[in-house]
Amino acid sequence: METSLIDIIFLSDKRKNLMLLLSKGPQNRDDIRNKLNVTSSSIMPQIKILEENYLIVKENEYYHLTEIGKAIVDKLIPFLETLDIFEEYEDYWENRNFDPIPKNLLTRIRELGDYKIIEPDLDNLFEIPQELLDGLKESNSVTAITSIFHPNYPSIFLDLAKNGADITMILQKAVFSRLKTDYQDMSDAFINMENTDTLLYNDEMGVASILVSDKLTYLNLLDKNGKFNHKKIISYDDSAVKWGQELVQYYTNISTRITDMSEVSDG
Repeated sequence: METSLIDIIFLSDKRKNLMLLLSKGPQNRDDIRNKLNVTSSSIMPQIKILEENYLIVKENEYYHLTEIGKAIVDKLIPFLETLDIFEEYEDYWENRNFDPIPKNLLTRIRELGDYKIIEPDLDNLFEIPQELLDGLKESNSVTAITSIFHPNYPSIFLDLAKNGADITMILQKAVFSRLKTDYQDMSDAFINMENTDTLLYNDEMGVASILVSDKLTYLNLLDKNGKFNHKKIISYDDSAVKWGQELVQYYTNISTRITDMSEVSDG
């Protein structure tokens, strides 16, 4: 039976890793052996299989990908990166609600990169993570999207704005109403600053909170039943920041800018 290209690549880590290595440029036998930490006797049979299936070719002692090999690896790399995202914290992802993330961004979720899960201990279960606060203080611009109210939000974001950061708040109506009613002075001060924007999101967000700055992306996703979860994601990778900025732009485009707290009725 003829072996499929999928089997040829995925049934051997050596073959898969070799193709990924060659995607970075031509390599000779010593390069391959040293960079993949393999012996010549173990890698040469795998090289032969890839050559026989027109995935790699040898020219002047250097191996490189064929056009077929390049086309496959171009799709293979994002596929493997996506697997890495979900496999690292599979128990977290399996019950998340992905609806708040547009499909074009969900297909690029690999761009979260080297993220980590923040999980507070019982003594700090309802506190804003200190790691997030530290990251926001180092940021020059911050966009916060939230469907839940936290009593520390008004002072945190007002202080960030007073310290010169550009701050955008995108709020679900219930959060906006709570700020308007219980924190009117701080809300008025915030909305009247030149470096702040306040927007109203009129639908159900389906997400607890999203915070994106020029330094980080932070996600607090609800579960599939719409319940709050204390585990949050944070990433400082440049790709994650860019991904997050596209996410907040999506919500900015479908929200209404508010210039005066009285513009929104309490009903």
